[in-house]
Amino acid sequence: MKVAWVGMDDTDTYTTRWHELRLELRDVHGVILTGNGYSDHRNLLEIEAEHNPDWIVLDDCNARGSVGVNAAARPSCKIAWREHNWHDPHRKYVANQLQPDLIMACYDRDNQNDPWRDHPGWRLVPMGINTDQFYPGDELEREYPVGLYGFRGTAYKLRQKAFMAIRNRKDGWTPTHAGYWTTPKPKSCYNDDLACALRKVQALWVDGSDYGPVALAKYLEGAASGCILIGERPHKWEDVIPPEADPLIECGVEEISAVVDSITPEQRQEVASRTVPYMVEHHSIPSRARKIMELLGGHHA
Repeated sequence: MKVAWVGMDDTDTYTTRWHELRLELRDVHGVILTGNGYSDHRNLLEIEAEHNPDWIVLDDCNARGSVGVNAAARPSCKIAWREHNWHDPHRKYVANQLQPDLIMACYDRDNQNDPWRDHPGWRLVPMGINTDQFYPGDELEREYPVGLYGFRGTAYKLRQKAFMAIRNRKDGWTPTHAGYWTTPKPKSCYNDDLACALRKVQALWVDGSDYGPVALAKYLEGAASGCILIGERPHKWEDVIPPEADPLIECGVEEISAVVDSITPEQRQEVASRTVPYMVEHHSIPSRARKIMELLGGHHA
């Protein structure tokens, strides 16, 4: 099975975990990386003519906007679409024009807001994060009883309330912003620095986006760091992490202090001993790559 992956090369300023996934697909599974950032290909018919793939995967999940492709003509090979920002008009247009055979759907889409949910090729694919980067080790003591993960812009009202509650305790970790850029910026915490900081937090407040979809990566990175998660429960959370590995304590902002004060280091470590191995097995970059190839192979048969 030959797969051509149309995506962007996000090595310089944006989301490195998507690039790491593509490298895993290329180096381990033999996927051909093409498209903006990997070559000058933008026409899917040209990609098909050059590589003669069984599948072309259109990966529009990147921080710079849609992958620029010519959707006027559909190649004869099968097409998979990495569903991401489906409410973006251009992405929706491309998907409608190409009529993908397989839709690799996000975990963080609730059914009523997902226009592709009833598509016969719709399949859930686990989020992939760099679990090696966030792995906490076996330490027991942590510097911060509680932390908050996420941008505190004015649009994130629940996160702002959580920030105020944690700041009033005077013992929490509340960075200006936690993102995925490769270049460190002042007063920010990114990548390796972020992973090191999360490993110092015992209970991590996480919540969804005020724009609709839950920012699931924050939950998974916190879990992979051995934190107990507190806050908002994502849609269908049980499909992401089963009860036996669940690190999440659902609570409101007004309950933060009481919940944080009830968590012991031993409890956190016991939860991490179940959660972290599950993350490595099911939500790492290699596990996501394997799942993608399984779906392509099964759908190809």
